[in-house]
Amino acid sequence: MFLDFEHQLLRILRSNLVQDTGCLVAFSGGLDSSVLLASMNAISGVLNLKIMAAYVHHGVTSNHELSQYRKKAQEFTQKQTELMQIDYVSLGPSEQELKNESAMRDFRYQKLGTLLQPPYQWLLTAHHVDDLLETRLQRLIRGTGPAGLEGMRVSAAPLLRPLLSFTRDELETYAKQKNIQWLDDPSNLTEQPLRNWIRSRWLKDLEEKQAGAKRALARSLDLLLQQQVDESWPEGLFFEQGLRRTEFERLSEKGQRRAIAEYLSRLQVKEFSHSQIIEIVKQLDIPKKEHTFNSAQCRWLANAQQIVAFRQP
Repeated sequence: MFLDFEHQLLRILRSNLVQDTGCLVAFSGGLDSSVLLASMNAISGVLNLKIMAAYVHHGVTSNHELSQYRKKAQEFTQKQTELMQIDYVSLGPSEQELKNESAMRDFRYQKLGTLLQPPYQWLLTAHHVDDLLETRLQRLIRGTGPAGLEGMRVSAAPLLRPLLSFTRDELETYAKQKNIQWLDDPSNLTEQPLRNWIRSRWLKDLEEKQAGAKRALARSLDLLLQQQVDESWPEGLFFEQGLRRTEFERLSEKGQRRAIAEYLSRLQVKEFSHSQIIEIVKQLDIPKKEHTFNSAQCRWLANAQQIVAFRQP
């Protein structure tokens, strides 16, 4: 008999047509990924899913405590998958020190992507409501504006985030119900960077002040995003490489800003500010046949026919 948490997960997987296939679960050993792996294992028989867990070792670090944690996490994840009788693979380590969250994220996805081949068609990560809310707040604080609200989606094949409608508290409740073991990452205990402060102080205080506030705030940001999405783009605005200049110039200034933000999101540019969007639109308003400029981690090329950006390393 399934718990309510597992019934909800089943509905999410079925709504995204995840059945009769293989699922690669990113497994770090923390609470979130431990809950994801255990719950997927619990319901895998109903949907005829083949599950494999993958741990990504981020490699060497000058932080001794973090280095010891990574070694412990690798051993822990392997032991847990053996207990659950789930296929397991350890990827990495990185040959050079990854010094920030962005570099580690890129390394993880690059390594995990090498395993996406039959029968494994889906990559599952354990992002939840709190993660999405933290991302959106972080971007708003940095001045991204409404364009930065989109954040993560449940499904962006082959990536699937089936826990995106659950809060961290709900994950912890499920873990206690199922007696799931996990490791606490020591990097989450510091109030740096900004995300950890938002998580450990700001949102915690908000929830204590008013129960349910986190979910309500997340819902409000969803509604604001939906209001943007409902404003449809002109047909032919976007093409595979960039934006068509004629269609772009038909937009209002507000619409042009939204279009640039959408384009940057499609290019997987993670961090850009509202001021950068404004500057890009100003640059594109310069009456030249062709010109180039740099902004928002990209090299931009604009001419009478098109607007194209190339991500810079």
